[in-house]
Amino acid sequence: MSDYRRWLGALVCFILVSVVFIALKGDGMPNAEYKLPANSGETSLLLYIVPGLVACSLSRGRRVLNPFLGAMAAMAVCMTLRYHANASLWQEAAYGVSAVCWCVFGAFIYLFALACMRRRSLF
Repeated sequence: MSDYRRWLGALVCFILVSVVFIALKGDGMPNAEYKLPANSGETSLLLYIVPGLVACSLSRGRRVLNPFLGAMAAMAVCMTLRYHANASLWQEAAYGVSAVCWCVFGAFIYLFALACMRRRSLF
C-alpha cells in the first residue's frame, strides 16, 4: 500500500509547481486573463513554498528528495514550454533554480514544524 506513496509526493509537487508557474508566468498561455502582474516583484516566488509543504506531507521516506525531483521535472517542462527567443536564457534558468530552492525550502519548513510538534509532545 505504501508503494504508491513513494512517488505521490513527487507527482503532487510536479502538478502544483506547474500550476503555480502557469499562474505566475502565464503570459504566453492561452486564456491568461487572470494572471498576476508581471513586475510585481519576486516575492511571488514564495508561492513555491506551498508545493514543497504539500509534497513533503504526502511523501513517505524521502521527504525532501521527492519535492526536489517533482519541482525539477516541473521546471524542466514549464521552461521548455515557455521559452521565448527574446527571453534571456540565464534569467529563465535563475528563475527556475530559485523556484526549485523555494519548493525544497517548503519541504524543510514542514519537517521543522513536524520536529517541533514531536519535541513538544515529549514534555
